[in-house]
Amino acid sequence: MLTSAVKSPGRTDTTLPLPNQRWLEALTRLTQNLTTPDFYPALVECIKTICPQSEIICTLYPDRMGPQSVYHELQEAHQIELNTRVYDQAAFRLDPFYQAVRNGFSGVCRMRELAPGDFDSSLYYRTFYKNVDVGDEVGLFFEVRRQERLVVSIGMMKDEASERLLRELRALHPLLAAMVLRHGEGSEYVQEAAHAVLNRRLRNFGQGVLTEREQDVAQLMLRGCTTREIIQLLGVREGTVKVHRKHIYSKLGINAQAELFGLFMDSLQGV
Repeated sequence: MLTSAVKSPGRTDTTLPLPNQRWLEALTRLTQNLTTPDFYPALVECIKTICPQSEIICTLYPDRMGPQSVYHELQEAHQIELNTRVYDQAAFRLDPFYQAVRNGFSGVCRMRELAPGDFDSSLYYRTFYKNVDVGDEVGLFFEVRRQERLVVSIGMMKDEASERLLRELRALHPLLAAMVLRHGEGSEYVQEAAHAVLNRRLRNFGQGVLTEREQDVAQLMLRGCTTREIIQLLGVREGTVKVHRKHIYSKLGINAQAELFGLFMDSLQGV
């Protein structure tokens, strides 16, 4: 990627990537997918425009919860197992990247800059990291929403990350950070909106056909409540619930609970 050196006050020279066709196309796709499941592949595609010879893993770190590998480009089965399941379940606790997340770090940093000086002798290296097939690793640390953080781990296949690459990643970090934050806010809004629509559809299911009490029973059935739970929630007898269920089936022209779920799913088209 073409670059241009720009002097930042109080800092060393920062090398900013100048736009080229591939970068503009990748940035366009990232912008278009801000609130879609394709956001992380698009984010990785942008990063790949400046470090194509790398393997990238995107890991979410929710507050007080274990990590979640949300996207990766790994090809070999043993590396996928190591870098996702093994890491997510236990190894992360010793990871210098994880410690940086807990300390609220935001920015770009190499693994060995965060690790202790005797990293090659550390428990994390001996039990896990020496099996990770990379020559060097760079982490991009982002805030997603609230207390949730994202680390984009860039594994350099052979050589160490060059100072030029680090400068470019640091220069791009503010732009990518804004995109990640917008994705987090947008995804949260979309999820909340979909949840609100789902609750509204549940409340209104059967309106105009069922009585208000029959709607209550149908809604609880759709939420997966058992007959005993419906009795407790509505304060009615078992026979009353059976009568309501019989009327619901009759009025809706169905014969089983599975058909009730089918009708409700049909009503969700477009949500």
